[in-house]
Formats: sequence, structure tokens, C-alpha cells
Amino acid sequence: MAASKKTLWWLAGWYPSSQNSMAGDFIARHLDVARQYYSIRLFHFPLYGEGEARPEPVSVSDGVILEWHPIEQKKGGAWARFWNADAYKKAVLAVLKKAYEGEQPDAVHMHAPDKLAMPVSIFMDGKAQPLYLTEHWAIYDGKAEDAFEKRAWWFQRAQRQLWKRVDKHLAVSMPLHRNMERVLGASKPVEALPNVVNEALFVPSNEPVQPRFVHVSGMDERKNPKGILKAFAVCRQRHPDMELLMVGSADHDLQDWAQQQGLDRGVEWGGVMSHERLAQVLNKGLALLLFSEAENAPCVISEALCSGLPVVSSEVGGIADMMESPADGFLVAPADIEGLTEALVRARELFLKEEAAARLRRAQRAGARYGRAAVAAALERGYGF
Repeated sequence: MAASKKTLWWLAGWYPSSQNSMAGDFIARHLDVARQYYSIRLFHFPLYGEGEARPEPVSVSDGVILEWHPIEQKKGGAWARFWNADAYKKAVLAVLKKAYEGEQPDAVHMHAPDKLAMPVSIFMDGKAQPLYLTEHWAIYDGKAEDAFEKRAWWFQRAQRQLWKRVDKHLAVSMPLHRNMERVLGASKPVEALPNVVNEALFVPSNEPVQPRFVHVSGMDERKNPKGILKAFAVCRQRHPDMELLMVGSADHDLQDWAQQQGLDRGVEWGGVMSHERLAQVLNKGLALLLFSEAENAPCVISEALCSGLPVVSSEVGGIADMMESPADGFLVAPADIEGLTEALVRARELFLKEEAAARLRRAQRAGARYGRAAVAAALERGYGF
């Protein structure tokens, strides 16, 4: 890294808060690495409705200057939506312009722009500083139900305007980069910036592997939890000792549906877990199980691999790129429940008696790619200073 710290502005469209401690968690992880090598001022503009509690930061890394500016949104119909959008744009621009008067950074790094796209593209117009972008959203996969092409025209226009101004894309996955170039209409220089894993926390275990698949997600429709439950039920008919742990914010409707369909045998609902608890769960599991219809580069895959855990997943987004070795697990077509069932059976046969040395090798491969040192080096290559 450079001898003297460069000054960077990080603009985060998503970030953990008292509203949602997991929103933008991957950005916070990148920040925790970057702050060691750069002087960073982090800007975030969380929204909250009339009468709601103001969102507050839940944690801030030491040495980071935090610009936390909650913006209230009025309730109502079309007029309120117009007022909210205009008020948001003006508030963001006012904060950035005032900050720029006191400090001119060496570079600006935009993370998950979302609603920030329009005000940031306006603010950066005519500025000499390079603008870097890291996106995490799966909407650039045309198969996603909320794909970019299905979004409102003004949303599409704002993202395209920002993309024009971007000098370099620090991409968490190369498939995402290619999709963004296709959708946004311009090629951009790119550097891979993997999601970071705390390799001191997510480590392989020498304890015996349990016959348990572990699923981790928000369990919305895009994650296809019903498809997972259907495939697991068939797998368990063949192997009654198998278990499935569903980690995340599953609502009662999903749990009731599983019970009504007779798909809850061997299934445990773990709820939302801390990183520490998730690390304990992963290193005792048989394999991580995902079956999403659209994805980018899920952090939990890199965490599982660093824990020595193989992965069974649908082949969407950047997931195939994350699984570098055939020993890392199995990929199936999205929505192919029969294919997923067979992959679960094969995973049980191959990985239940897997030696600790094999898990250690898997963890070492992943650590070399997703560990803190690897991500710090990727940031240095990306920024070019």
C-alpha cells in the first residue's frame, strides 16, 4: 500500500442501521478492510417514513468519518412520491456540496447506488476526482423478477447517467460487470473486488461433519425457499438421517406452508444469526444450500468455502465463478427441483465422510481469494494508488 493515506469518499446506497442491521453488510465489511489503508469519509442517507423512528448507525469502524443523514419521507400518493424524490436529491446534493467545500478527496467510491445514482451523477459532473463503482444488486440479471429492464424509466435513466460518469468498476463478480455493460450501454475498465470474509472467524473444523444442509438467505421469493424444501423432502425420503437448517428471516407463512405441505420433517428454522453463530453452524454442516433464481456473488458462499464447507447451488449470477474447483460442490439449473434433489443426494454421498484435510484445502483456496489481505490487494489494484 502507499506510504501516505489517500482520502476517499465512500457513498453507500445501502448500509447497516437500526432499521436493518444486515442491509449493506457487505459494504461495511469492505470498509473495515479499506479503512486500514485509506482515510475514508462514509456518506449514507437512510430513509424513514413520517412517524417512524430515525434510523441510527449500528456500528462504525474506527478511523472512519461518518456522514449519517437520515431523510424523512412523506406519506401519500403520486404527489408525495414526487416530493420525496425531489427532497432526497436536494438533501444529498446539499450535504455533498458542503463537504466538498471543506475537503476535496482523492477519489469517490460509490457502493450500491440505488436512489443515490441521480444526485451523485449531478454532483460529480465536472469534478476532477475519479469515480469508482461497486454494485451488489442482482437486478442486472435479466432473469430477475425485478430486473433493471422492468424498472421505471427514471430509475433506468439515473443508473445510466451514473454509469457514464464512472471511471472504473470494482466488480464483486465478472458476470455482474458484463450484465451492467450490456444493460447500461457502455464498456468500462474493471477490477475484481471480491466480497471479504473474516478468515479468523470462518474457519474449518476438525469435528465430525453432521448430515445437515444449511440454507442462509432472507428467504424472499427470489431465493426460492419452497423449491429447497421440496427437493430436501425427496432427499430425506431416501436418507432419513438428513437435516436442513434454514437460517434467515423466514416469515410464518413460509413455515405454515411447509407444515401444510408435509415438507417440514427434518427442517429447523434458525432465524437471523450473528456472524459468530453462523460461523459455528457452517463449520459443522454437510454443505451450504442455495437455490436462488437470480444472484450476484453471495457473501455466504465465500464464508462457507472459507469454513471448508462445499456448496450446492443454482448456477446463477457469479456463483459459478466463486466455485473454482470441482471439489467445491455442485451447481444445478435454477428452478430445477429434480436436479437439486439429485445434487443433494450426491453431496451426501461425497461429503458426509469427507476428511478434514479436504475441507482445509477448500478453506485455503477460498481464503486466498476472499481473505482480508486479498481484498486489500484488490482495492489497491482497483484504485491504482
